[in-house]
Amino acid sequence: MTDGSYGFDNLAPGKCRIRVNTTDHLTEADQGDDDSADSDFDPLKNVVTLTVTSGETTTDMDVGLLSNERPGGVDDFYSVKHGETLNVDAEGGVLANDTDAEGDALTAIP
Repeated sequence: MTDGSYGFDNLAPGKCRIRVNTTDHLTEADQGDDDSADSDFDPLKNVVTLTVTSGETTTDMDVGLLSNERPGGVDDFYSVKHGETLNVDAEGGVLANDTDAEGDALTAIP
């Protein structure tokens, strides 16, 4: 389905398992008080497990997939006279014009 939901018609009543082929960037299961707003994924088994009854429609089983976009880096330019040392701090210098879409902290590695 185009909205990211999925459906299975004519399942036999009983326990069903939906296997998920990734564990990257998934929200943790059963976090918070609203079961419809978190993941029902079991990372130890790579499955979502639900019990189906005849004629039932279940709409609150989900796997929460988090977006993790690559940080945006902008080139930096510095100059120094021959024989002198260039010192630029990370936060106020090389990272000052860089961004992370999720707001994660950026770190410069020397």
